[in-house]
Amino acid sequence: MQHEGCTFQQACEIICRLFGIYGDSPTPLPYRKVKPIELATPKEYTYIPMDYVEQHLSAENSFCVGLRYLFDPALVLHLTEEYRLGCLDTGTYPDSVLFPSIDTNGRVHNIKVQHYTADPASPDYLKSDKRHCFWLGTQLVKQGLLPTDAQFDNDCLFGAHLLPRYPTAPVILVESPKNALVGACAYPEFLWVATGNKGMLKRSVLSPLRGRIVVVYPDRDAINEWEEKLQHMQDIAPFRVSRLCEHVAPDDQLKYDIADYIISCQLA
Repeated sequence: MQHEGCTFQQACEIICRLFGIYGDSPTPLPYRKVKPIELATPKEYTYIPMDYVEQHLSAENSFCVGLRYLFDPALVLHLTEEYRLGCLDTGTYPDSVLFPSIDTNGRVHNIKVQHYTADPASPDYLKSDKRHCFWLGTQLVKQGLLPTDAQFDNDCLFGAHLLPRYPTAPVILVESPKNALVGACAYPEFLWVATGNKGMLKRSVLSPLRGRIVVVYPDRDAINEWEEKLQHMQDIAPFRVSRLCEHVAPDDQLKYDIADYIISCQLA
């Protein structure tokens, strides 16, 4: 269907002609020559060395410091090691958090850099500075630590590397690494993974979840979109979408997420 740009029925007719398959008629369908399929050359992606992740592994970043006010510090440290979180001095902030996207083969696709307000007395507690959020791969190229022609594949679940380690654990799928970590602190019996952003809900990203039990907690503004998309991906896993964020969100908070809900419960 993709090669010929035709419908399913037309594709079946082409196959019948190619192989002389009889239908109700005793006469084979006429042969039709089909142009050969040209396979696209796969891209060669650049992966960030795991050594870089290990060198910056630390729970002293702004995000983990903020988490320790709400949750058991030992659990925060454990999750730091599980998800390989890091700390980086970016010049703007000395304690920016590194969220590495590591696939099931242990390859680091890219690293998201963010900074969070760690002070629980602040109205912006555990909220990120939207002006200070970027993928580290490009910066490493500029610093000469990666090839100048590097291409990065960001189609990777945050937390994907934990799936083979916990093959029977029920999975919770959310949008951001923050949601995954806050969720994992509150409900560590589940394996929390994240797409990275709303637009990354794609087959290529979700494929490592094949055959798993997956409950999905979209941000409030993504519920309808994710619900519709996941209806067409039930062959990967029986995704069950929760509308919790729609039910519990204040009326004026359209981007309310599962982390907002858990944090509000912890602070109550």
